[in-house]
Amino acid sequence: MMWKIGIPSPLLAALAGFMLAGCSVFGVQGVEEAGYTVLESDGDVEVRQYADYTIARTFVAASYEDMSGEVFGRLFDYISGDNISGDSIAMTAPVLMASSGQDIAMTAPVLMEADGEGWWMAFVLPEGMNAASAPRPADPLIEIVDIAGPRMASLRFSGWMDEETIRIEAERLRAWIDQHGLEVSPDYQVAGYDPPWTIPFLRRNEVLMELR
Repeated sequence: MMWKIGIPSPLLAALAGFMLAGCSVFGVQGVEEAGYTVLESDGDVEVRQYADYTIARTFVAASYEDMSGEVFGRLFDYISGDNISGDSIAMTAPVLMASSGQDIAMTAPVLMEADGEGWWMAFVLPEGMNAASAPRPADPLIEIVDIAGPRMASLRFSGWMDEETIRIEAERLRAWIDQHGLEVSPDYQVAGYDPPWTIPFLRRNEVLMELR
């Protein structure tokens, strides 16, 4: 997820839950991640085949700077038991994001391209859970979607994420893809794996592009 140094108040309960899930200043520890197989590795770049997975996603009409607290809190409430059955769901990584011009259900794990209209955010649900078996959201703004695992090229980087940094890293990844003659989706994607208190140079961030 894309965090700012200042932590909005709607995130406080979510951050406490993330800490209990096993996070520290050194990053996420013991949190389940979306599964994938590495097909090729070249420095900070990997080509991956993701397994099928399921997301809980929601949308907010807000800017990149303003949207994270509202949508994160909405999804965190869902996995904390704000659902029809009242069941709690384990926290996973990464948190997924997409601009309103993209369909987060069609790619993975994160779409990131500002268009000024709003943003999607999604949590990957634990392995073995699908749209049929996941607790039904009590909030009508949350939907559960199954995703067929795509083949992705990823570039890992550290530090704080902002739109300019993400754009630069996306250009680096696209240059690598072009050099290797691969066909790729025109959209770039972003994954964040760490809570906001993680030491910046130890943070795990990724830009990803879906390969065709």
